[in-house]
Formats: sequence, structure tokens, C-alpha cells
Amino acid sequence: MTRHWLPHLPGLLFLVTWVSCACAFTPWQPLAPPAPALWSSFPHATSGVSTPSPAFACVIDPSVPPRQVSTSKFLVLFKGGAAGNGDQGTSLACLRIAEFRGLAYRELGDLAAVAALRFEDALETDVSLAGGRKPDEDNEEDEKSSPASSLMYVHGLPSVLILRRIVERAILVHAAYEVWATGSSLCECAAITKNILNDDPRMGPLRENSTWAASSYVFGTKHGRRKEVDTLPQKLSIFKILLRRLPGAVDLKAPAVRFVLLEDGDAADGDELHQVWFTREVAKGSRGLTERLSLRRRPYVTTTSMEPKASLVMCNVASLQSGGKVLDPMAGGGGLLLAAAQLGAGLTVGVDVNSSIDVSRIDSNFHDLGLNPPANFISGDVGDPNVQERLYRWGPFDVMVADPPYGKRERGSVRAEGAIQEAVYTLYNLAANNKLLRVGGRLEYFLPMDPCWASRDVVPLLPSHPCLTLMDVSRQPLNTRLDRYLITLHKHRAAREGEKVIMPDVKAGKQSEEDEGSSSRVWHYN
Repeated sequence: MTRHWLPHLPGLLFLVTWVSCACAFTPWQPLAPPAPALWSSFPHATSGVSTPSPAFACVIDPSVPPRQVSTSKFLVLFKGGAAGNGDQGTSLACLRIAEFRGLAYRELGDLAAVAALRFEDALETDVSLAGGRKPDEDNEEDEKSSPASSLMYVHGLPSVLILRRIVERAILVHAAYEVWATGSSLCECAAITKNILNDDPRMGPLRENSTWAASSYVFGTKHGRRKEVDTLPQKLSIFKILLRRLPGAVDLKAPAVRFVLLEDGDAADGDELHQVWFTREVAKGSRGLTERLSLRRRPYVTTTSMEPKASLVMCNVASLQSGGKVLDPMAGGGGLLLAAAQLGAGLTVGVDVNSSIDVSRIDSNFHDLGLNPPANFISGDVGDPNVQERLYRWGPFDVMVADPPYGKRERGSVRAEGAIQEAVYTLYNLAANNKLLRVGGRLEYFLPMDPCWASRDVVPLLPSHPCLTLMDVSRQPLNTRLDRYLITLHKHRAAREGEKVIMPDVKAGKQSEEDEGSSSRVWHYN
């Protein structure tokens, strides 16, 4: 049979040689023109396909398998910076984890699930919360009081929906992101995104004629977190394989979906690039509530009115539900009750020993914001059994919040020696009262303490009761003379007859020889 094709062998060899030469010298032409660049609508972008500058140009080697990244990871960007606009002397950033856990319990209703949440610093760049201000290397207390970064992984949340609900209510969260890809460089991150197909579940929000936009944040040592604009088109061009697959149109003003590129390390600050994340923004934190409750806007303010941001955070840490009942047994000017009403409390009740407080003017603060005023505001000592009897009408409450009087601006008997101990003892007794705080309810209060205890365990110094579980202790430094701790207690069962509050021994003098020059008081009062 070979004799039939052997005569044609020379002709076949010539044909193969001619085709090979033609392919070698003919320029490659694409089968179809490339799709228009969707990122060309962004500011500073050129028309057509953006060409990466040499600083951002890279070649993705298809033979190198991309690093697999868990799609269940979430990033949370917390608000940072020193306190301003009326904040009481310092940042509230130290309370951000407590607020997140409080809101997680509000959504999950499971103490074990909340306890299992894990927070992990995402940034290696040395960025403090104060817009790039590094902690003082000589001040160990400052380093301990401020977390390393404001960008954190949150592990243990069951779904994006739960994360969205938490973040939209949070006061100390800027935004939350779902991580789609991460790498040590833009190219490595882009290599992972190119494998995201149209049928990927994460593309769901873009399938029904949705719109999208993209932005970028860079974290550096000098300028802290800054929004990147000038080089955004060039950076996005590296992700063109994914961006061309997005079914929606670009909308810079009000996109339904926003992608955010996060970079750990700012080249403008001379930083090394440690990590890059390509993310989808899940939710933004609460906006405008602090300004809405601003002390400047209120018709009536007392000398002890709590700053609105701290009031809102306290209510969130206490896991306040919409329609919940709130009692402030040391209400002062009613700032905590105002924050509770703003966050959806169905009923608020206040008590304060200061008879000079004008209750009708407190109500005006609520009316001015279109909120329901307190159901009752009692002038009297909440430790008085007669006052407690009057509170039974509205109890049991879901949340009990208090900022015990301890400042120099307080007047009357509250400045007496040991007043803070007596106030805290009263709070625990009220929380243990089954007619005043329901099982599953929470007691939230600030406890002032001497700064010399900042580096030590303060839990042994706190009171206790058999029906109350200590959930969280968060320190907030106010100044060189005073710290305060936000204490969270959960009522896990009804109090039984004969059970009493166990008070710590705080009558000791100086804590140790090294504290010879410090205050001898553990619980600080003026």
C-alpha cells in the first residue's frame, strides 16, 4: 500500500516547508478587535484601552498557577484618627472591636458564635489610626492602646448579609470588603482574578443590568490611608481580563457595585509593597449620626452631656435591638437615651439624682430630632427602693446603660469620697433585679480608673454577680490622669434569692513600689 503514496512524498514535504515559512514571517492578527476598555470612563483615563505605564506594566505567566485564596475572608476598614469635633479628649478606636462584637451578637443572637469571631491585622505597613501618626516608640502604653492597623480580616462570620448589617449600623467602621483576590503585587493579584468566570457566585450582583465603579486606597507610613486617583486607570488596566467580563456598565456617581483595590505600602512614602487586595465593597459604616446628635445642635446641654459618638458606640456594644427598652439610671442630660432613641429603641427611661436638670428641656432634644422622648425621667436616687418601685412599671428592660458621675464638673453628693464605688455597686444590683433587667439583657457602663493600671489586668478589680457574665473590657485613655473602661455584662440567668454583688477590695494603697509617684486610687474619682 505504501507504493500508492510514496510518489507524492516530495510534494508533501514542499507544502509543509512553505506553510512553516509563511507563518514565521506573517505578523499575527487578532481574530476580532478587542472589547472597549470599561475603565476608560474613569478620570484621567485615556481613550480606548489604557496602556500600563512602565511602573505598573507586568506580564502574567499562564504557566504559573495562581495562589488559591479563601473566598470566605472579609476585610473591615475601621475609622481612625485622633478624636476631634468634641470627642472627649482621645480616639474611640480602642472600642471598635467591642462595637463590632456587640453588633454581631445583635444579628446572630449566639454568644458562642460571637466569641469565635477572630480579628487579624491585615497591614504590615506601620500605620497608626491617626492618619499616619506612628505610635511613640518610647511609650509602650500608647502602642498597646492602639491596634497596629485599621484594616483587619474578620474570620467566623457566616455570610455577607450578616457583615452588611453589622457594618451599616457601626459607628467606628468605614467600610467592609469581600476579598476576591490577594497577592504580593498587582500582577500576582491580577493573575488570580483572571480565573473568575461569569458563572462565579460572586458575580451575581452584576448580572441584572447593574452598574459598577472602582476606587483605590493606599496605606503608607507617612500619609496613612489615602485615596488613589492619578494612577488608578493604569492599575485597573492590569485587571482588564476580569473587568472586561463584567456585564454591567460603569457609573461613577451611583454604582450598584463598587470594586476597591487596597494596597499595603505607599510608593509615594517610599514604602515597600507588601500586599494587594482586589475586593468588592460590601457596605459602608454609619454616616451622619454623630453630626445629627452633635452637642452644638441640641437645644439643651448639661455640663456632663456625653459626646454623641461615645453614646452611639455604647448602645451598639450593648447590642441594642430596634424596639428595645433602655434604662439609664444615671442619665444626666439624657445623651445616652437620645442615642438609644436614634438607634431605634422603642422605649427609654431615665433617672438622675441631680434635681436641677430640666426634664422638659431634655424632651426638647428628642422633639427637635423627631424622636420619642423618654417615657419617664425621674429625679431621685436610683438606689432608693421607692424609685426602683416606680421603674417596675416599664421593666424589665433589654439594655441598661450608664456613665457614672466621676468628673470635677459634677455637683453635690456625687463628688463624695467613694461615690464611684457606690454608683457601680448600685448598677450591679439594678442589673441583678429581675424586674429591671431581663435574662439575656445587658449592662453597659464606663468605669474610670487610674492610668497606672493600663498595662495590667483590671478584671480582678471589677465587681461581680452570679447572674452576670463579664463579656468585654475595653480601655479608653482620656488624658494623663484618667482612663475609663467600657464594661459589658450579659445577664445569663435570673438572679436567685440571697445572691449579692461581690465587690473587689479597692482600699489598698499604692499597687506596687514602682507606682510610688502615681495615684493611690484604683477606681479614679475627683
